[in-house]
Amino acid sequence: MRLLFHCFYLGLLAGASLMARAQPATQVAATASTRLVTSPTDTSRQVVLASGKLKKAAFWQLPPGDGYALRFTAPAGSRELTSIRLHFGSFGERLARGQVRLRVASVAASGGPAADNLLAHEMLITEQTLQRLEQPLVLTWPAEHVMLPSNGIFIVLEGVGNAPDEYVIKSPSLVLAGAGNSAIGRRNQPDATPRPLSTWSIPYLFSAKLTTVPVEFWGHEGKAPEWQSFATLKQVPMLEVGFK
Repeated sequence: MRLLFHCFYLGLLAGASLMARAQPATQVAATASTRLVTSPTDTSRQVVLASGKLKKAAFWQLPPGDGYALRFTAPAGSRELTSIRLHFGSFGERLARGQVRLRVASVAASGGPAADNLLAHEMLITEQTLQRLEQPLVLTWPAEHVMLPSNGIFIVLEGVGNAPDEYVIKSPSLVLAGAGNSAIGRRNQPDATPRPLSTWSIPYLFSAKLTTVPVEFWGHEGKAPEWQSFATLKQVPMLEVGFK
């Protein structure tokens, strides 16, 4: 999995700001399209669980084809999912590229995330949204009721490219001046020429150190997109999940 540390990016960006500023979280609601719109929501009755303690010295990249899934079990007495708070790093308008798809999945027989989506609509976080972020992003769905299965849910985040079968390739032979050693390939077109991918352009989530909240971490990489458990890792992507 792609857990990296900020010292690497600080050298590449020569002082560009990589930290989300401490401001009130942006409220965003799911819509029937892929566009995200601002919407107020009442969070006063929420019980919020975090995946761990925020660590801004490290982060998880989300290039095309990669995915992370965190399993949460609702607190006693809670029956509904009300919000998800994401701690993306902020690159600014000139650098941020890429998109992130979010869904809420039930638990499959394997123990990993199922292929379903408990949200009524797909939620796509576009590069335009990522470019504007200077604070955590709160996703809500005030017109929907997302009821919770008894065995918990997975919050699934996946990097999205220009085509569904795109995935990131990491190789020393792909080093480009100022752009790192990544490129984008196609699973269904293995002979296609990979297109370059600047390290600067990959969305990322800040990391969290696991605490007492029971969270299971699963992931996949693009060329082999089968989910696998990472039960022994001590750091996971930083997420906060609201229940009522």
